[in-house]
Amino acid sequence: MNGTAGVINGVRCIGHGLCAEACPVGAIEVGAGDFRRRQDVPILDGALQTTVARLFVVGELGGLALIRNAVGDGFRFGDALRDRHAANAPASVVVIGAGPAGVSAALAAKKRGHAVRVLEQEADLGGTILHYPRKKLVLTAPVRFPTGEELAKDEYAKEELLDILGSLVKAHALPIAFGHRVTTLTGAGGQFTVTAVSRSTGAPLSLRADVVALALGRRG
Repeated sequence: MNGTAGVINGVRCIGHGLCAEACPVGAIEVGAGDFRRRQDVPILDGALQTTVARLFVVGELGGLALIRNAVGDGFRFGDALRDRHAANAPASVVVIGAGPAGVSAALAAKKRGHAVRVLEQEADLGGTILHYPRKKLVLTAPVRFPTGEELAKDEYAKEELLDILGSLVKAHALPIAFGHRVTTLTGAGGQFTVTAVSRSTGAPLSLRADVVALALGRRG
């Protein structure tokens, strides 16, 4: 408009960046923008830690979409556990959310010998992906999980990706409490209490944690 490019329908953007690659004149540049101006993005350091010590945010809640970013956050979370928080003894780690970011973070923590519990409010894996339409193609770009398994293709159908996540959970015996919605998170500095409620029975579940990773996604 008036010689200046503008966003027509930003809500429909799914963030794969192929528009920039396809533009014949190089007029499109995809970037994350200045997060400091966004009120919906938490303040994080370079290791994804919030302003509360040992409380981390992984996945799209941190401001970046895409499955490859979510899985990559798992690596960064695992590195933070190694470098900062549990060098001398295993930590009890609670991951809230069992989408790609939550599964990746839990795998990274378990690989490093920490005691991991995952809480998921839905009845199954997938997070936001679980609510995609049937057979929807999910663009990933090749990416590797912290335990070595690889998503080698550029795109997967929703159901195929969910099957892969399920296989990872089973192969590495990740303990996930499905159907548990987190209601409170209290404490700080490595002494957290996470309280959840079963969506089927209403029974409470309380977990103590040295480290908490929020992998809620935007929907959560």
